[in-house]
Amino acid sequence: MFEYDGNVNDVTQVSSRLEYQFCNSLSPKAVYNTGHDVVTLTEPGYHFFITSNHSQCVAGQKLVVFVVHDHPMIPPPPGKILPFGKDYKVGDSNEWRVPEESDFYSKWSEEKQFHVGDNLLFYYNDQVDDVLEINSDLEFKSCDTTSPVAVHNAGQDLIRLTKPGIRYFITSKIGHCEAGLKLRVVTSQDDPYYEKTETLSDIIRYLPYQILHLTIIAIVVTFMLVIHKFVLLDMSELDNKGFYMDLDKFDYKFAPVKFEWGLKFDVKLSNKDLMDLLIKTAIEAKNEDYGTQLEFVEYVSANVTAAQGFCFYITLWAKDLSSPNPEPKLYQTLVRKFRDELHVHEFKLKPSQQE
Repeated sequence: MFEYDGNVNDVTQVSSRLEYQFCNSLSPKAVYNTGHDVVTLTEPGYHFFITSNHSQCVAGQKLVVFVVHDHPMIPPPPGKILPFGKDYKVGDSNEWRVPEESDFYSKWSEEKQFHVGDNLLFYYNDQVDDVLEINSDLEFKSCDTTSPVAVHNAGQDLIRLTKPGIRYFITSKIGHCEAGLKLRVVTSQDDPYYEKTETLSDIIRYLPYQILHLTIIAIVVTFMLVIHKFVLLDMSELDNKGFYMDLDKFDYKFAPVKFEWGLKFDVKLSNKDLMDLLIKTAIEAKNEDYGTQLEFVEYVSANVTAAQGFCFYITLWAKDLSSPNPEPKLYQTLVRKFRDELHVHEFKLKPSQQE
């Protein structure tokens, strides 16, 4: 049972862990929006629930339910059930693109310890690159794209590590692999969590229905607590390094998340390009309205809330070339994005009491 404010949220059931992982609600299995929804679990296995509000889903408002039969089953042949492992964003902030140093992805991989059940998340511009999995070290070294095992080109690809060993990933784009856009991943065979998960799965297989029912209730209660934390949080103002946000001015009160936590706020632009555009738009509006000659110096931080679109609360360094003392100063701006439209609602010096 899901209980929530139907005016500000919904429950979207999606089909796959990939949609769950990326908060993708474009092809839902079912959508509930009455505010008091009873979902009957009719099949064993994993069931994925998210909210269609992307920023809230990214902030954690999503739920996985694992359903078992209501009576003991005949045990299947011995085998290992993969755990929900750790997610690794390939390249971290650099994502999957031609690196400045050719050994960047080699160093990135060597710093990690990959285990069975972990996931690789590839983020990239699908107009510029793709991801090819290949078979051998020889193909990897020579950037041979003639016989790939798999081809991924969605721009956001989740690849699961299902067995121990070495896997190789490159790009098919001419010159990019040679410049260092390739990745070698070693998956560990000795994973204690992997063994524990198999044992736990065997125990769960024989749980009686009553215990399963209590487990589902506990999960739903947890989901309600997440809704309370991220959606119904009643705060008069929040402080983002001196930027006061009066949430009473918004129709919906959503807790802010850091800009860097968002997966993608624009279907056409990367998050970095979007931030550059937001700052450029804000500075141009300030200069036009007040006759200043502000020039951008450095980005500091940003928070995002969902309020009939996205509201970006940005802190940045800029200098006014028209001032007798054009030293860089700390400014803060509020820019609202609704579809493809940008609206600058505020641009000011950082409050002195916060310095």
